[in-house]
Amino acid sequence: SYEAGCKGTINAPQAVTLTELSGSAATPAVKVEGNLKIKVPTASAATFKTDAKVKRALKSAIAAAIVGVDPFMVTILAVTDSSRRLNTPRQLSTAALNVKYDITLPGDNSVSVNNVTSAMAAPTNTLTTLVNAELANRAITVAVTVDESTSAVV
Repeated sequence: SYEAGCKGTINAPQAVTLTELSGSAATPAVKVEGNLKIKVPTASAATFKTDAKVKRALKSAIAAAIVGVDPFMVTILAVTDSSRRLNTPRQLSTAALNVKYDITLPGDNSVSVNNVTSAMAAPTNTLTTLVNAELANRAITVAVTVDESTSAVV
């Protein structure tokens, strides 16, 4: 099925029947923007900022943290260096990065903004586990730590 007014071409096998959704106007989508502060080994920081596989792993990990959110709803907007105020010897082995993302919740989705903000406020060890698992699924052998997670409605 598809909504009236959708643009583009739908190529489907002959056995598939396409029907136009009718009724009232669609409920508008809601966008939630968030930020993860992660630590990665310094030697891997440049790769983390540019590698498409890393971004796919981050998308999947964020989606996995929120029941009802699929990876296609998550967009990684930027992976950038995090500013540091203190420079201790321990920080030299790791680089701090910010992962800016947004989640677009379709209007007809059962996931509420509260579900998203609550899930992303969960203890960071859960996100650390999810991110590391998704990296491993993509044969990226780097362990990261999620230090902080924030989100808000845009």
